[in-house]
Amino acid sequence: MAKYSYEEVKAFIEGKQGNGCKLLSKEYVGYNRLLKVRCSCGHKFEVTFKNFKENNYRTCFNCGIEDRKS
Repeated sequence: MAKYSYEEVKAFIEGKQGNGCKLLSKEYVGYNRLLKVRCSCGHKFEVTFKNFKENNYRTCFNCGIEDRKS
């Protein structure tokens, strides 16, 4: 059984700490399973909830590169 419910994961990803991301996956299986997410810029990317929550991977690859440039 997953430690977090789908509703908790969705609330975290789409909440203030999610930087405008939207959860596209319809189910949450586990902390280390890939989730489909839409970045605030509109690009879609996949990330585990672990990386999204703990390692701040909260943008798509393109936005991540732009963040590093500034």
